[in-house]
Amino acid sequence: MKIKVEVDLKDFFSGDTKSDVAEMLLGARIDIEEKEKKLLLGIISECSDILSRRSCNDIDEEHMRDFTIEEKIKLDKDYHEFNGDPEEHEEGAYCLYDFAILDYLSQKYLTKEEK
Repeated sequence: MKIKVEVDLKDFFSGDTKSDVAEMLLGARIDIEEKEKKLLLGIISECSDILSRRSCNDIDEEHMRDFTIEEKIKLDKDYHEFNGDPEEHEEGAYCLYDFAILDYLSQKYLTKEEK
């Protein structure tokens, strides 16, 4: 069984990126085999475990530079809803941990069944 994951890669590149690779990849469709998906999720889970053992787990602000404050707050809220602890989200605030967001985004995008 093949799972198709559509990724709009223009969100990963700044507007001034002119590389041929970036232009080639914009709007690309990625086909991922079920075994590859399982492998990828396993590796992401291991990476998340490793990240969670570091002394500081705050996401580097460099990774979040394209997010507005409102989007960061929404990401924090969405993560806590996904994690089953919505009461942990403080309204109007965000506290994003690298391992938690890695888990959340991998589950959000890599476990969806094709529609």
